[in-house]
Amino acid sequence: GEAALISLYRLRPEFYGEPPDLNLFIERAVKEAVHEIGHTLGLRHCPDPSCVMHFSLHIGMTDRKGRDFCQACRRKIERYINPSL
Repeated sequence: GEAALISLYRLRPEFYGEPPDLNLFIERAVKEAVHEIGHTLGLRHCPDPSCVMHFSLHIGMTDRKGRDFCQACRRKIERYINPSL
């Protein structure tokens, strides 16, 4: 099977000289975890900037994107799980 690994170090606001913010840290961690799970399900980076599979060049892009898969990525996951669709 596929595996994924994420680092939490650069997701902490303190890394960027910002004050600690547990809610922001958790939101970033969830987005990164869902993004990496998407890769284990066969997804590549998505051009939709609101999709969790959109590639983040910097932490601001991570903060702006959503924590969910867009419709196109959801369909790809459905086909990955059930190829007969």
